Amino acid sequence: MMTHPELATPRSRLDPRLFDVCALLSDAASTFVEEVHTLADEEYEAWIDTNAYSGNWQVFPFFVAHAAANQVYDMESNRRRCPRTAALLEPLPRVHIASFSRLLPGTRLPPHTDFPKEGILRIHVGLRGGEHAKFELDGEVVKLKPGELLIFDHSLPHTSYNDGTAPRDLLLVDYEVSDEERRTLVSLRGGVNLGPTATARPDPHYKEPE
Repeated sequence: MMTHPELATPRSRLDPRLFDVCALLSDAASTFVEEVHTLADEEYEAWIDTNAYSGNWQVFPFFVAHAAANQVYDMESNRRRCPRTAALLEPLPRVHIASFSRLLPGTRLPPHTDFPKEGILRIHVGLRGGEHAKFELDGEVVKLKPGELLIFDHSLPHTSYNDGTAPRDLLLVDYEVSDEERRTLVSLRGGVNLGPTATARPDPHYKEPE
């Protein structure tokens, strides 16, 4: 059930209360934080697309709907390693990616837009991070404390960087909206994905509120 639809923002950052999955992830955040702290540094692996960043972007994936990733990462072993996290993530509907994501100090992802399938949004749940690790979303700097959640349209410009001395850890989830959520977003902002690399353009009949 979606509540407070009037709180949706017109650009990339969306109100979590529009999406049932966000409440489920927020409620489980303490479990994610506890289990990410049990992982040793060597249990993380480099993100497969090494051209997308400088430094060390590491992941500990649980589910990835990508054939190449399934050949690289032992996600079944990861689910056994963090069983409570896996048990909370597995029943979530329409999840395409679920992974712990780590930026080591000095790591930078340059400004970019992703190419999401139409209807897919990205979620970050803060788990652990240094003071100088930041995420910039469509011109807005966002800092997540442990347990805080952000859902956004990653077809719009964004960048991440860690200029601190400690790793920045979060849970990254790619989530496909439900039919009801899609209708709400089309009504509020003209579509789900509005960026230049979105696979579908906004509804041509949508008009900005006056």
